[in-house]
Amino acid sequence: MNNSKDSKTELTLTDKILIFFFGVLFVMFVGYQYLYNLPGTEKQKRQGIIFYYAGILFWVLVVVILFCFS
Repeated sequence: MNNSKDSKTELTLTDKILIFFFGVLFVMFVGYQYLYNLPGTEKQKRQGIIFYYAGILFWVLVVVILFCFS
């Protein structure tokens, strides 16, 4: 059973989506403190960092694909 305290300190789906699509911008403006201060356990924070790097890869692929087809 999850306590309400545990559910407030975990990485939500919204957090994961924001990290994936906008993590690069957050890190550019706020710095890596944004990633260090993610809610959740160490495993969930690692997952957030994976989403961050997957987001970088996603944006690089989008730019390359747009460049190739233009």
